[in-house]
Amino acid sequence: MSIEQHPIPQDVAGYKFRLIGEMTVKQFIWLAGGIILGLITYSTPLPFFFKYPLTGILVFLGAGIAFIPVEGRPMDKWLIAFIKSVYSPTQLTWQKGVSLQTPTQSTMAAAKPPPAPNPPVQATAPVAPPKPVPPTPIPVAPKPVAPPQTAPAPSGGNLPIPFTPITPNTLVGMTLTPEGKILDGCLIEIKNNDISLRATKSNQLGQFLFAKPLENGNYQIFTEKPGFVFDSYSLNLTGQIVKPLRLQSTKANV
Repeated sequence: MSIEQHPIPQDVAGYKFRLIGEMTVKQFIWLAGGIILGLITYSTPLPFFFKYPLTGILVFLGAGIAFIPVEGRPMDKWLIAFIKSVYSPTQLTWQKGVSLQTPTQSTMAAAKPPPAPNPPVQATAPVAPPKPVPPTPIPVAPKPVAPPQTAPAPSGGNLPIPFTPITPNTLVGMTLTPEGKILDGCLIEIKNNDISLRATKSNQLGQFLFAKPLENGNYQIFTEKPGFVFDSYSLNLTGQIVKPLRLQSTKANV
């Protein structure tokens, strides 16, 4: 019987707390602030032709900042950008600097250095005969070094293979037994130059995910679980989409 695949959440760090339905805390603060300012303006002893429009503008502004984006950006971002553009300088003033003096013949003659005296002629030393050149040793080519192992992509019709991430340098994969079956509770650790950077555990389906993308560079992947032996892998990230990794145990300790 095939196991149902479940999508792995991608935006784990970008979760926003919902206060009422789809309303976030930030939206509630903007809306409440606009209503409070509108009530304060309405209670002031201003003439009605000032009070009513100003009250409506404040309430609409609070609701617009909370719920109405403009071209995909919140309205508060547009207001901050507008204020910065108003107060930033838009005109540059040119100031005349110190003029350069044109050199004349008198100044050029005064600045001309005196001629350097001729160096004395030295006697030529006798030329020694050339020394014999020793034979050049022939360099020996170094032995080729085997490239580091890279984690293969999981394959299999009955395995719950994770979806390929859409963010570059994001690592997902599976942990398997030597027979290719699901192995949960494995500790996966990512190191760079023997420094531990990330660590996680595989779930009941043998799946694991590092939600935050890594920077470009070479990394080493280590897998541990009591009773099983895993090989370490080397992975070079270059800002590309990485397919799901297959971390399979080589043998089980009895």
